Order: sequence, then C-alpha cells, then structure tokens
Amino acid sequence: MTASRSCNLGRRATGQLSMLLAAGLGAVAAGPPVTASAETPQASDGHRRFVQRAQARSLGHGTATFPARRDTKDRYAIFSSTLDGQQRRLLFSDPRREVNHARVSPDGSQMVFTRYNTYGFLGLGDATELNGYAATEIIVCSMDGEACEVLVPPRNGVIAANAYWTPDGRHLLYVSSDTPNKTPGIRIMEVATRRSTVFFNPKDLIVADPHQVGQLVVLPGRSWAKDAISSTYVLDLRDGRLRQVTHPKYRSFVQLEPPLGDYDPKLSPDGRQIVVMRRMADKEWHSIVVDVATGRERDLTPPGGVDGVPEWSSDGQLIIFWHVDLANLKKSGLYVIRPDGSGRQRVPLPGGNFYTMPAFFPGDGSGPTSRIIWSRKIEPAM
Repeated sequence: MTASRSCNLGRRATGQLSMLLAAGLGAVAAGPPVTASAETPQASDGHRRFVQRAQARSLGHGTATFPARRDTKDRYAIFSSTLDGQQRRLLFSDPRREVNHARVSPDGSQMVFTRYNTYGFLGLGDATELNGYAATEIIVCSMDGEACEVLVPPRNGVIAANAYWTPDGRHLLYVSSDTPNKTPGIRIMEVATRRSTVFFNPKDLIVADPHQVGQLVVLPGRSWAKDAISSTYVLDLRDGRLRQVTHPKYRSFVQLEPPLGDYDPKLSPDGRQIVVMRRMADKEWHSIVVDVATGRERDLTPPGGVDGVPEWSSDGQLIIFWHVDLANLKKSGLYVIRPDGSGRQRVPLPGGNFYTMPAFFPGDGSGPTSRIIWSRKIEPAM
C-alpha cells in the first residue's frame, strides 16, 4: 500500500466533508478562469517544478521569515474572531492554495497551519485538501503576521500536515510520511531548534491527527486490512502503553474511503473525555463524546447529520465544530454545543463563505468574547 493511499485514514475525513459540500452545490465555484503562469503546473513534471519552486520560496530549511499575506479577496484564508462572530481579523491568505487546520500556541503568540500544494488535473484549478496531502507544508506565523516561517517545506509525494502544539508549546506533533517505512506516522518537532524526529509509527496501525493533553496523546488508528474500521487510541507517554478506547459498531459494514470509524479525536482539557468525529455512513458524520476511563459514548449529532472536526474550549464547557447541511447549504457553518448535547448554536459569520476547522484560543474559556480561529473559503452559493 502506498503512503498516499494509506493516508486516507485521514485524507482525510475533512476532505470528504468538503466533497459533500461540493455535491450539494452541484459544482463548487471555480473562481476566475485559470491561465498558465509561472505558478501553474501543467502536468506531473510541471508539478514537480512547482514544488521545487515552493521549496525555494520556503527557503528549504526554515531559517528565514516573511510577512503574512493578508488579502481579503483571496479565496483561502485563516481568520480569528470572538465566539459571537465579532472582531473578525484576517491572519493569513492565499489566492489558490487552501490553508487550514490553524491552531494557536499555548501562550497565544503564534499559530501553526497546513498549506496544500497539489493542484487539480493538469495543474488547473486550486491546490486543495481534496487533491491530497502530497507536498503539503507546515507554516508557523506570529499572531501579528509580521513573521511567518515554513517549518516543514513541501516535498513531492511527502505528507506533512495537521500540526498540534504540545502543552508546553515547545514542540509540534504532526502527520508525516517521512518515516522509515514511508507510511504515515507521527513526527515531533522541537520548535526552538526545528529538529524533527519520528514520534510514533507503529507497524500494525495507520495513525494520524495526534492531540496531547498532559501525558496522554489521542489519535485515530486502523489496521491495514481492507475491511478495517478506524478507532480511537490513547498513548500514555509515562509508560508507552497504547490503549484502544473506542470500538465503533455498525449494523452492516460498507467499504468507504475514508473508512467507517473515528477521526480527529481531541482530549478534553482535564483529559477525562474525548470528542471525535465518526463516519457513520456514506454521507453521515457525527461528533461523539467518549469517557476515557470507561469508553461510554454520547452522540451529539442528530441522525443523518454531518458534523466535523470538533474541538474543546479551554474550560471544557463547549465544543466547536463545522457543520454541513445538505438540505440547506446556507445553514452550514461553525457551531458550538455543550458536551451533554445541549445548547447547539451557530456562530454568526457572514454569508458567501464555507467555514471549516474551528478551534478556541488556549485559555480563553467559552464566553461570547472568547476568541476562536477558523478557515474560510469564498463560496458565493453559501
């Protein structure tokens, strides 16, 4: 199995949600006509040359900084706002390359995010998550936008994505296929030195999307079998023990890509609960809260719903996620809910955009003025 194939553990559930949105729209708006340019790869060789240029622009070794691009006309962008939808602030933008999975450092001074570099057929269209994780890159920026740096430059055919800060803010955990067996695993980077090493790459599991609280790391994993279901695991850093926490059950098995099961699990601030997005069926994704000790589950999503990538507030009182309403796309957007399933409410943001990948700022709690970070794609039909 190739690395790109195996990364479908995660290539990702979020990409599949975007596909659902595209199906609902009939066709996702493509923006202005694309013409050949120095940055429009036209075929595989062209794509390779583009990646080489991207590496050169990134200065390869992450030793130089550049100011964040901030153009409200760019189709792809990362914003911050308060939970009541106010104080919206553009943090980073790109006209043709999707940027998402932005997460703020524990001290609030930096953000880290993923940028995609794989364009559509013959290099036309945009570089999006839907086109895959090959040649992804990880970028860190100061929150004022004055200093950005490519921490992990794009490499043709290599995955580097979905970075999360460790609790002390000194390291980043991220998904990478730069592993001894070239299959996706978890790498860890020391931010101060930019030194990156393999953190977790088990032979019997495909893993992705790590999240750490205290001495526990939660991640999704599944075996290499074709009929495998993705489950949630907890790795205890004190003794290195890996424990399977969830065992998703289905009345009938359907082989899908990505497979049925769990993705993007997040530990609650006290480490006692996990919230995870679970693929229930072809066009159905739920947010599930799981008790770490007992495995007891609570489903937060109504039957038939599509909810993705849930994240906890720093006080554990709210969970924020993005929702796709296939019956009425204008109701899609960012939502919050309490862990007990009550208080489901939409975050009020302007129309004409597709909002994804929300997260709370560390230490900001869950009040109306608590800050959140999220990604936006201009989508006039929304």
